[in-house]
Amino acid sequence: MVIAIIAVLASLILSAVARSMETVRRAVCRNNLQQIGLASYMYADDNRGHLPAFLRWLYTRNRQIETGRLYPYLKTKAIYMCPTDKKELFSRRGPTRNMSPGQPRREYSYAMNCQICHTTALSGFREPDKTVVFLEADLAPTDYSGQMGPLPGSKALSLRHGKKGHLIMGDLSIRELNRKEFESASRHPLFWRPNLDPQNGPRGPL
Repeated sequence: MVIAIIAVLASLILSAVARSMETVRRAVCRNNLQQIGLASYMYADDNRGHLPAFLRWLYTRNRQIETGRLYPYLKTKAIYMCPTDKKELFSRRGPTRNMSPGQPRREYSYAMNCQICHTTALSGFREPDKTVVFLEADLAPTDYSGQMGPLPGSKALSLRHGKKGHLIMGDLSIRELNRKEFESASRHPLFWRPNLDPQNGPRGPL
């Protein structure tokens, strides 16, 4: 009887510790995305109001994150990786369970809105708070595209934090959305396409 009680208590304690650790990882992930968003806007300040185009925010040579346009502002590779994502990538029960130990895995968790690659001027954003800039993306273990675009349902967003995922919008606000909330937000015409005019088509930078 005593052993059974101890086992139950141990199980409760371990569950509480696991929840506490995930809360910390969740906060780190949110901060990482905030830092990437700020770095992007600092880059734009130094480059005539333009964000880095295509995957160059992530790397410019041989998948080396240190060569990316944002690295001089972030100065550490740790910010590119959500700790929960990293834990899952190297878990034997995670998405890499069928990969060989020496097979390289991606070193980042966040992706840039691929539509921004065609609209890098911040002055072209019609309603910045409606457009996603970076999101905690649902990426394959070896994906180095650095980008994410519209996908059916909520498949673009990784829901790894209590069935929620993080996004940073054009006004640098952080959103934490579940599947239904993401599906609703992503239906807005400006969510992926920051300069879209519903009546006259895309608008160029001012």
